[in-house]
Amino acid sequence: MKTKLLYLLPILCFVLASCNDDDEPVINLSQQDFTDIPYDGATIQVDVNSASKWYAESVDAPWITIPDAGKVGETTLDIMIEGNLAEESRTGQVKLTAGGEVQMLTFTQNGKPVGEELTYRIPIVFHVLYNDPSDDTQNIPAENIYEILNFANQAYAQNGIKLEFVPAITDPSGNVLKEAGVDRVNWVSPTIDPTLVMEISGREYIHLLWDPNQYVNILLYNFTYQNILGISTFPLVPKSHPLPGMETVEDMNITLENLNHMRCVSLNSSWILGSARDPLAGYIDPQLLARQTYSGVTLAHELGHYFGLRHVFAESPNGACIDTDYCEDTPSYDKSNDYDLYVQYIWQEEQFNPNFPNEFNWKDVFMRTPCAGGEQFESHNLMDYSYGFMDEFTADQRKRMRHVLDYSPLIPGPKQTRSCLSRSVKGLIDLPHEIAICGLDGTYSRKIKD
Repeated sequence: MKTKLLYLLPILCFVLASCNDDDEPVINLSQQDFTDIPYDGATIQVDVNSASKWYAESVDAPWITIPDAGKVGETTLDIMIEGNLAEESRTGQVKLTAGGEVQMLTFTQNGKPVGEELTYRIPIVFHVLYNDPSDDTQNIPAENIYEILNFANQAYAQNGIKLEFVPAITDPSGNVLKEAGVDRVNWVSPTIDPTLVMEISGREYIHLLWDPNQYVNILLYNFTYQNILGISTFPLVPKSHPLPGMETVEDMNITLENLNHMRCVSLNSSWILGSARDPLAGYIDPQLLARQTYSGVTLAHELGHYFGLRHVFAESPNGACIDTDYCEDTPSYDKSNDYDLYVQYIWQEEQFNPNFPNEFNWKDVFMRTPCAGGEQFESHNLMDYSYGFMDEFTADQRKRMRHVLDYSPLIPGPKQTRSCLSRSVKGLIDLPHEIAICGLDGTYSRKIKD
């Protein structure tokens, strides 16, 4: 009898062990409940361990995004919580599924304090189009890209825009980028016609874009026209929340699938590592002179267009000197018929007048004569052209950008209109298309609309 009992004990232990194994969860999580999440957003990391392939998805909470949809084994899941524009707190969930088992993660985010304003932190990606990988003027090094991005971010921060462009960590499939915010694309030619890229109707170049609702797309390539520094599309606004000077569309969620034109910024990469001699070199401080064509300024300027700003100088179709940027605190001036002619005169004087060094006051070319008359003013606005200090946005410009951030489709970040943007349409949509072409002289400054 004793022998039989000893024989049965291992069997009993085996059965008990098997039962314990069956009770083990398929998914092991480091934490499941997250509270007191800051209103301005956060990235939350959860350690996941599963022998089976697991999948994660947000449950009716579009403000929670998950770059990594599914993996196997032990890994860290990054969960992105976007900023909360409301003063009330909110709760959302993420569902993890593996081997038939479901586990829920719960996230409670604080509301925005009364009187506070959300800082938008928007993923940005630079698509570097190159033909020769060894040519740094085509295949721009990452450190040069980060330099101009840092300049643009500082310009926005110093002017209280509360908008920061953050290099994307992952691509649309959730793959971690080798260089944050950089997507390198081998192209068939060393130069590309930027007007074709930005104006052409059709989807020939759309494949270069990542979802504009999730990323700001910057195309970096050598332009066939060296006088053009950058080109940007203008945003769209929903009919329920119009903005003067911007095209309106029906309240809906517009996706990459719907686009028949590019929605991005193109920068001439030739100017990132290159420069041109200015006729007034030697008369103006070299750092200030370099700023006139510096790609960091160009990026800040083109992003201004992308978020709803127009040039501060008059751009009336009939040439009238009137306000055309819809900002009362940016005095307009006649660039093409007045200021440009004055600059050309100064350049000629520098070349042919032997007394020019004694007669020229460099500050004169930084002054503007307002359309409304009165005293001249010094040009500091980032939405102006050279010559200028190019270091300011105004309060009205800030309001326009905030309106686009809060309401526009195809712009990343939290939206005041999320409920009406939830309606989607499949296939191509005939959308308004308008771009700003920005160059070294007025000839290349124009807006094109289909």
